[in-house]
Amino acid sequence: LVWRFNLVTHTWQEMSPMQESRALMSVTELKGCIYAMGGFRDDVISHRTAERYQPNINQWTFIASMNEGRIRASCSTLNNKIYICGGWSNRVLNTAEYYNPDTNQWTLITPMGTPRYRLGVVAYMGHIFAVGGRDGFRDLRSSHLLVSDTLKVMSQPSLLCSESGINNTLFCCRLPNAVLLMFRFFSNTIEAFDYRTNSWITVQTHPILEDTMGHLLFYSTVFLGRCFYIVGGGLRWTDPSNRVWRFNLVTHTWQEMSPMQESRYLMSVTVLKGYIYAMGGCRVDGTSLRTAEHYQPNINQWTFIASMNEERCYASCTTLNNKIYICGGQSLCVSIKVFKDIRRTNV
Repeated sequence: LVWRFNLVTHTWQEMSPMQESRALMSVTELKGCIYAMGGFRDDVISHRTAERYQPNINQWTFIASMNEGRIRASCSTLNNKIYICGGWSNRVLNTAEYYNPDTNQWTLITPMGTPRYRLGVVAYMGHIFAVGGRDGFRDLRSSHLLVSDTLKVMSQPSLLCSESGINNTLFCCRLPNAVLLMFRFFSNTIEAFDYRTNSWITVQTHPILEDTMGHLLFYSTVFLGRCFYIVGGGLRWTDPSNRVWRFNLVTHTWQEMSPMQESRYLMSVTVLKGYIYAMGGCRVDGTSLRTAEHYQPNINQWTFIASMNEERCYASCTTLNNKIYICGGQSLCVSIKVFKDIRRTNV
């Protein structure tokens, strides 16, 4: 199922369903289309399949399948290509690949140094950041940086997260050069992927993050205003949280922000027009939520918006044409009823 939220009318609208039912898939937008990749269906078998939604005709179409099935992978766009990293397919994956919409082809890149899944990916100023992750046994501490101009990075490593570094080559959009940064809690290294040599190398030390965030599970991540936001989650299945943290890339400090109106984990989170939106997720009893809310950073406040038409967790969301699309997911956190619809919301 797919729904769309309209920011103007504050209403949810059901759109054409996906070709396949999916939960824990990866979703992103590229060139006016929405892409849904991987995930699992009722038999909990990971999908290799991927599909594309064209809003002008309200239709989903299969594209080329990925090289591997992936559950709980993360994706984003870079240089007009879709990169998808890690995930789970009978094991935790360290593989990564990109999709070229011009050739309808997936291409594997050099694997990451550490297998991981359950990471979050966000984009900022043409660069892509992924936060969090596990290797199947523990929260991971390694970090990865994908950059085409590796030598420039290595010659100025101190600029990566400094105030002056905001204007350096890593933070300035310079096609075809861009950055893919993936870090997890307690990170003290960053690995750089060089397009020219197809290899990962260590280029930078990253500040240690605070212990209070070390054991948080099932949270969501977004990037807004030079800050990472860690939204919701919990310390275990029966303990959802409404707490929100913000990590400032300039000062390297964590700050706790105003809590959400409702505790939730396994929810869907995105950014639109300077607001953070949190939708669905699970309650303390394991049932899923219909409620949704948005965060205004200028006043540090969460406010409820129109509820979705159906409860859902494990869903994925993205934005397109100033609307939020939420795709797939499950109706219960404790069941395996998987949706293939898409909903749109007007904000």
